[in-house]
Amino acid sequence: MVDAIRQKGTPGDLYRLEEDAIPERIEAKNSLHQVDFLEALTLCQALDKVPQTVILGVEPEDIETLSIELTPTIRAQVKPVIEMVLAELDRLGVSYRKGK
Repeated sequence: MVDAIRQKGTPGDLYRLEEDAIPERIEAKNSLHQVDFLEALTLCQALDKVPQTVILGVEPEDIETLSIELTPTIRAQVKPVIEMVLAELDRLGVSYRKGK
C-alpha cells in the first residue's frame, strides 16, 4: 500500500511500515485513506490471519486543502516513492519492466 502517512515528521519524509509498526498507526488513525484499509487489517488481526503487509508513505504537507495537485514538497518525493515501491517488488522477487 502506498499512501500519505502522518507520522509527526517533516513534510516529505518517507516511511516504510510493516509488522509491529502497523498496529501503532491503526490506533492513531492518521492516513488520508485509512478507514477501510486499516480497519480490514484490524479485522485480520482479530481473526489471527494477517497477510504480509508493507505500507509505504510520505509525510503530507497539507491535509486541509482539497485539491488533486501535489504540493511542491510532495511532488519532489514522487520519484523516491516509486523507487521504494520497486525496491519492495525486488525484495518480493516480483518481476517488472520499467517504462520510459
